[in-house]
Amino acid sequence: MVDNVKLKHQSIFKLKILGDLKFFLGLKLARSKDGISLTQRKYAISSLEETCYLGCKPATTPMDVTLKLRAGEGDPVSNPFHYRRLIGRLMYLTIFRPDITFAVVKLAQFMSDPHLPYIIKEGKNHQKREIYIYRNGSCSYFRGDALPLCSETPLKLAQYYGVGDKVFQYNLISDSPAEYINKITVAPNVLNATFRDFVEIVFENPTVSVQSYNLDGYSFFLVGMEEGRWSPDKRENYNLLDAVSRHTVQVFPNSWSAILLTFDNAGMWNLRSENAENRYLGQQMYVSVLSPEKSLRDEYNLPLTQQVCGIVKDMPVPAPVYH
Repeated sequence: MVDNVKLKHQSIFKLKILGDLKFFLGLKLARSKDGISLTQRKYAISSLEETCYLGCKPATTPMDVTLKLRAGEGDPVSNPFHYRRLIGRLMYLTIFRPDITFAVVKLAQFMSDPHLPYIIKEGKNHQKREIYIYRNGSCSYFRGDALPLCSETPLKLAQYYGVGDKVFQYNLISDSPAEYINKITVAPNVLNATFRDFVEIVFENPTVSVQSYNLDGYSFFLVGMEEGRWSPDKRENYNLLDAVSRHTVQVFPNSWSAILLTFDNAGMWNLRSENAENRYLGQQMYVSVLSPEKSLRDEYNLPLTQQVCGIVKDMPVPAPVYH
């Protein structure tokens, strides 16, 4: 009878028979002699991959039931889209995981106006993340004690107009991430580097997927890449003879990669994850490199046709900085 209906519809409409239903709105259907079973395993795994929590250690509970959250507490989230997206995903997971319903509903109360305390608990844990780590594990996107915030005024533009201190502060994060973070600063991440300074940057990837990072400003040399955690003694294995110059570096799962570079190009460098969502959630920072001689040999002045925005939109164009 079903085949007859298919043939009848095909004679009237242009249809493509896809076979038995296997996936529908995040639900996986499996047929057996005992009947039909439904599961959200594929949807849950994709959610964990998107949020970088796949393969992490499990938590015993999805949320601290004694936690007190209040509307309007703390700084507002600059872009609430990702908060709402994750809450929506968690809501859909409650179909087969009613044990996370309390935590999801509690966080969903603040979807219209989310603030940082709903995302950050005791300065280091994400509330939405705790629900995920109850299911599969935990990890963090931001590095150090500063959570990056995109500025409405381009950082280099603010710096050129002499109002950089109103848009960002230098060196909000330390050279090495702390084991425990008690306070989170939400602001643009900008390091103040010395012109032509020689630096080493180490990337570690504790996740189960490959991570890629791009440096926009100049090239660097990839000198090391190994499995496990990085330590100072790893420098003995660096390739210092014929390392390849590149702009992007890959960091394999549970591995590290090390690069060496010289900040010999004046300007505002951008180090970021190639994954757009990871970049928004913290894997991004800037490095300000200023030439002390203010010479046109090192950097050009702002073009007269340069479009401006943010706080410098109505400000007069400053006199040429570089000569």
